Amino acid sequence: MARNTPCYFTLPKGLWWLFTLIGLSALFFLMMKAKQLPIETDLNNRATQALQAKNMPWAKTDLFNRGRDLLLTGVAPSNEARQQAIAIAQSVQGVRTVDHNITLSEVQAPILESASLSLMQSGEKVIVSGMMPSQDTIDKIVNETQQVYGINNVENQLQLSDSVSPPSWLASVGKLIPSLPKLSNATLNADNANFSVTGEAQDAETQQALSGIINSISNEIGISANTQIGKAPEPVAETPTNEAIQAAPEATAEIATTPVEDTSSETAKNNCQQQLDEALNKSTILFATNSATISSVSYPLLNTLGNVINECQAIIATKGIEIAGHTDSRGKDSYNLKLSQQRADAVMAYLQQYNVSSRLMRARGYGETQPIAAEDTPEGLAKNRRITFVIQ
Repeated sequence: MARNTPCYFTLPKGLWWLFTLIGLSALFFLMMKAKQLPIETDLNNRATQALQAKNMPWAKTDLFNRGRDLLLTGVAPSNEARQQAIAIAQSVQGVRTVDHNITLSEVQAPILESASLSLMQSGEKVIVSGMMPSQDTIDKIVNETQQVYGINNVENQLQLSDSVSPPSWLASVGKLIPSLPKLSNATLNADNANFSVTGEAQDAETQQALSGIINSISNEIGISANTQIGKAPEPVAETPTNEAIQAAPEATAEIATTPVEDTSSETAKNNCQQQLDEALNKSTILFATNSATISSVSYPLLNTLGNVINECQAIIATKGIEIAGHTDSRGKDSYNLKLSQQRADAVMAYLQQYNVSSRLMRARGYGETQPIAAEDTPEGLAKNRRITFVIQ
């Protein structure tokens, strides 16, 4: 009986070695790949940590299937930041090369408001106000003003703000400060677009000299000067009549030896102030929203106020009258301060056209610093938006 013999397929010896080599190569590749993944992960983590340590969270790292060749992506705030990120990635130990697809941000620099300076003289005192970008600038202005008027005669109301630009005009305008004591009731206002000086000179020579200084400064800073420097009226001595002397000889002797409080002038001042307050209590000076343009409905009120000032001219001429602008607290402090000054200036300009002498008036803006009502209602906000007249 015949026995069945199994049949075996036998590879040629050369092919057997070929398949063995292919299998070993595949196994080696898989082993190396498994080892490479932890290396890439480690490099990627260390590069990310190095960038975050330098406050660059916007820079993203990628080493996937790239071996030790790092790819950086993200949006850099500047070209300097982009170059710094590349340098940091290259410094990570184990990274071979660094490529990048980093783009630059298109964020624009913030628009800064104008710095402002205001000096207002009242008797021997002077008030310095406005907005400046640094404390060093504020200290310099105050120190220069104190050297002219004295330490105890300067009230510093300058405010620090990081939203205003450095004043390129300050050094030139500062040259005028030593000359301001030559004026009575002097005011100085300056910003990037305006430069104004008002006051009263004692004589024509002083008036002419100061006008020359102001014009020179105006040419330096490239801003037209609004100058209103008048000549102070000469005092007139009042000679008592013989009839008055004979009628009250004892009183005349007493006046010559003992100071007596002039209650009549104080009463007249109070009466004038009361007339101004009553007119403003009945109505309000209105402006266009976020503007210094006076509403035409307020012209009759301004005419009434102008009449009172002219009627009280003899009383007001002693120390003048302050036209004060106030706002509510909505908006930036610097914007409100500037708007209140512009509105006070607009009222003063209107009254000048109404034949009120500029020598009697001083305009000043207080912004939101002096509220008179709570601002939790529209009525309260409206009360704080106001113009006041105060006889000094």
